[in-house]
Amino acid sequence: MKKYGTTWDAVELDNFTLDDIDIDTVNKFKLLAKDRLPLLILTTEVDLLEIITKLNLYNGNMFNRVAVLLFAKNPKCPLMP
Repeated sequence: MKKYGTTWDAVELDNFTLDDIDIDTVNKFKLLAKDRLPLLILTTEVDLLEIITKLNLYNGNMFNRVAVLLFAKNPKCPLMP
């Protein structure tokens, strides 16, 4: 991976969508992160995709492996070929 200029966690997955994200897990993250990541402005009005984008887990096209590990309903499934 290093010779391609990327790391394992930054690889983007084309088989993971917004529907695969566990909303409860994101809400728990928002509660835990509210004091540590104020630049995210974690209010209930903030769009889910906006939060994930600000965390550099989504590039506007695809999610990366970190998004899957943190927020997927079934983290193993999209990571398996």
